Amino acid sequence: METEIVKRMRLVFLFIMGVMTMISCQTIEVDTSGENKPVVEGYLAAGHPVEVKVTSEVLFTETDTVRVINGLNLKVSLEGKSYPLLQDATGLYRAASVLVKQGMTYSISFDYGGKSIVSSTIIPPRPTNFKASDSTIVIPTFNSSAFKGFPKFPDPITLTWDNPDESYYLVVVKNIETKPNPINTGTVERVFVFRSNPLQRNTFEIRSRQFQYYGRHWIILYKINAEYGESPQQPDIESQGEAYLAANFPKLDKITKATIQ
Repeated sequence: METEIVKRMRLVFLFIMGVMTMISCQTIEVDTSGENKPVVEGYLAAGHPVEVKVTSEVLFTETDTVRVINGLNLKVSLEGKSYPLLQDATGLYRAASVLVKQGMTYSISFDYGGKSIVSSTIIPPRPTNFKASDSTIVIPTFNSSAFKGFPKFPDPITLTWDNPDESYYLVVVKNIETKPNPINTGTVERVFVFRSNPLQRNTFEIRSRQFQYYGRHWIILYKINAEYGESPQQPDIESQGEAYLAANFPKLDKITKATIQ
């Protein structure tokens, strides 16, 4: 029976990427009247070039899900100097020569609709002592006619890192195969990337059932600023209402008007 299982099992390989930090650009203050408002999304990782995506607001009644805004004159500012962000074929604006450094403040600005749009953020320090209990998960397939019980495999794999001050972290797992081989051949919607919720602890478990593809995967640990990890608490919303949200989550998106047709 053990020989049959070994012949039929396949592997998921994990590569630790513990040198990453993540920060998303802060909410941009713009006039909320009218339509076609810009939406800026930027994830700045230490050691990587600055890159952001700018799209226009899409209404519920529209069929488009993403509408990239092209031809903008974006700039990133650092230590009193400004650098242009050039748009590539995928629609991303990037400054290839500007590598993100931890602890530094970055500001992104551009003009749109007659207004000056400015956003700034601070890159948090890198995670330290990021480790995994194993580097391989075995995904077995069984011959039902010869099945005599489940063998033991390294599942789950436990990730650990330093977090003495209960900072927020995010674990992302990404398949990096050129032609990924699906574990299940059914018609389910498959994803190449999955992630944890924001964590304030120093450990996270990855289980075999979370994977949808065999092969090589990156495990990336992001340290995120608290404003992107904290979530409003429903009891406080019910008891304090708008005052609680305004005091603790001033940059939270809000629906100010809705029309039913």
